[in-house]
Amino acid sequence: MEGEGLPAHGHDIGDTFTVGDVRVTLTPADHAWQNEFPGKYGRTFAPEDCCGFWLETPDGVLWAPGDSRLIRDHHLTMPTPDAMLFDFSDSSFHFTLAGAIEMANAYPHVPLLLHHWGSVDAPAYSPFNGNPADLMDTVVNPERIQVLAPGQPFALRRLS
Repeated sequence: MEGEGLPAHGHDIGDTFTVGDVRVTLTPADHAWQNEFPGKYGRTFAPEDCCGFWLETPDGVLWAPGDSRLIRDHHLTMPTPDAMLFDFSDSSFHFTLAGAIEMANAYPHVPLLLHHWGSVDAPAYSPFNGNPADLMDTVVNPERIQVLAPGQPFALRRLS
């Protein structure tokens, strides 16, 4: 960003900062898919090049784990958030469908706000062609799956 003349300040995984009354903590993510194409991107991508966000707001905690492969010792062991932005695409550069189901079931009462689905017209490209129906028979408490339109509000209510 600084190269483009924009003010920028980096943060490391685990760092915390505030934006207004929201406390943001960077969480680990594994999305260095570029490394699977040696030489194409001019550098090796490191684990700290990607992150998720743990957002503590006055209304509750929202976890956006980021575009990531499943990191079992992290993604399955976090404290329970009040809601999760949830990537369920069936992509080896992301959780995979099996990994997404495993992660969803690790937090069986957390509302899942689906993303990385329906935002790109690429029906033959797995990162963008997930179908929410694929989760209904495999996720504990499927009624917590939320498919929201852009700008549609979400009323936070955890399942007990």
